[in-house]
Amino acid sequence: MNKSKLALIIIVALGAVWTGGAWFTGKTAEAEYKTQVENLNKQLTSAKSAVAFSVKIENVRFDRGLFSSEMSYDILIESTQDKTQTWRLPFAGTLYHGPLPLNLVRQFDFSPAVFSSHSQLIKNELTTPWFDYTKEQNPITADISLNYMQEFDAALNLAAGDIKLEDIAVNWSNAFIKYAATPKKQGEFNYRYDAAKLTLTDKALADIKLADKAETQSDLSAIDIELQNLDGLMQIIPATNDITTGLYKGKIENLTYTYHFADNKKTANTIYFNNFNYDYAANENEGMLNYDIHNRADSLKINDKNLGGVQLDLQANHLPTNLVAQLIHGIKQQADEKEINEILLKILENQPHFRISPLALQNTAGKFTGNFNIELAHADFANALKKGNVLSLFKQFSLNIDTDKPALVEFLSTLQQLSGVAKEKADGYAQQQVDRIANTLKKQNVIVEEGGSAKFNLAIVNDKLMLNGNEIPEEYIGLMLFGLMMQSK
Repeated sequence: MNKSKLALIIIVALGAVWTGGAWFTGKTAEAEYKTQVENLNKQLTSAKSAVAFSVKIENVRFDRGLFSSEMSYDILIESTQDKTQTWRLPFAGTLYHGPLPLNLVRQFDFSPAVFSSHSQLIKNELTTPWFDYTKEQNPITADISLNYMQEFDAALNLAAGDIKLEDIAVNWSNAFIKYAATPKKQGEFNYRYDAAKLTLTDKALADIKLADKAETQSDLSAIDIELQNLDGLMQIIPATNDITTGLYKGKIENLTYTYHFADNKKTANTIYFNNFNYDYAANENEGMLNYDIHNRADSLKINDKNLGGVQLDLQANHLPTNLVAQLIHGIKQQADEKEINEILLKILENQPHFRISPLALQNTAGKFTGNFNIELAHADFANALKKGNVLSLFKQFSLNIDTDKPALVEFLSTLQQLSGVAKEKADGYAQQQVDRIANTLKKQNVIVEEGGSAKFNLAIVNDKLMLNGNEIPEEYIGLMLFGLMMQSK
């Protein structure tokens, strides 16, 4: 037999094996697809409290062919806050059977797979506006695959778009959301936006709570929220009582908040973060929640005045899951202050542990750093105060502040300049204020100066409250707390 005939026989045999394999794995591919969709739905259900929307894939259907199956399904999106806000998005596409899915082979990818699929949003009466938003590009396309190692990958690609409603406007660049999971690894979502902008006006501002309501809320006309180059990761772990735990981290190159006012005499206020990094972790252990939160930005600017780089790392541990759920529910339902305070007291009775380590601000003149650590032993404040044994409330307590005085001067000067004061005058005022306050606190032994820095250290050490190494008698603490309570009344 010559080589050409042998080659032809081999090609025909391989083709028959591939064809038979694709036909045989069609049923398996469809069953595995449904299984993976069910697993993904569980993850999406866990995510609803974090994103304020529930998302579910429904009505998965197939029309099987030799190498592939035509498929369709719906994505149901519902607001967790307003049940009238519901969208059903129909999708259709093709599920390519293994062991060598045809769509991958066309891309010269010969990796064996159980299935590989491509689908996109169907245009109908309900979804036509979505196509209008994206200027007739298909708004959403989806690619999903599963290999024989049970490694599952899903990618949702979003076309650039622009939406303008009565009181909300949104525009965004091309974006994607990817989901990956293995039998040994919890599934995680990766997402990216090159640019996005959200503008809130009129009714959309109703829920914005500003600190100075009387002066600003009535004439606030719009808020712009813009971001550039967002890369993020979200790993969701289900917890009890609809509390979402897991890992949330990412980086935003530029994040800007701009506040516009109806009063023509008031200029817009802009808050700008450069290279903002966030890393949030939450876990539940034996009915208790633990949070570990990290925030960093290379610079924080307000109306083009640079306050410097900022860092805030905090932890909140040993929080009862059921009480945190009650607190969140009470806040959402706008419960009265007494009810909220009762829940907070019950949380304190479980001896939570809070840490800020650090709160830091660094500018061109130096750095300000604060650290706070408090862990309660019990929450019987009235009895401890009555017995004059306030320190018994705490397992741990410390407050440390370390600041370079030139950094504090620059910070205060920048705040003055934001109020319209000229830089030279603001610098002089800030220097005078820092010198005056530092001298007063130094005389009172509240701070210790070392070179150009000022330090404050308050901590419980061996059941004694120490301020910069000097003991504060406990009766002074009781008198001080009593005075604070009287002032609050």
